Amino acid sequence: MAQKIFLELSGTKLQSDERDIMVPMADRFIIEKWCQDNNIQAQQVYHQLGVQHLLGVMLWRIPDEQQRAWFALRWV
Repeated sequence: MAQKIFLELSGTKLQSDERDIMVPMADRFIIEKWCQDNNIQAQQVYHQLGVQHLLGVMLWRIPDEQQRAWFALRWV
C-alpha cells in the first residue's frame, strides 16, 4: 500500500500506511474500550512509535474495511 505523511514537525515526519488512522494519544484507553465493546479489530501501529509519542498521537490499523470506516466515523 501507499505511504502517507500524517504529520511533520521540524523535519520529523510521521509516515505510515495510508489506511492507518491517526488519533490523539490521550484517547488511547477510550478507543481500546470502544473497540472491545463494538468488536472492532484494531491494532496499534508500532512503526515510528517514538515519533508518535513526540507528536502526541497514535496510529491505529484496522484491517477490515467496514470496521475501518466505522472507526474513522467515530474517531476522526
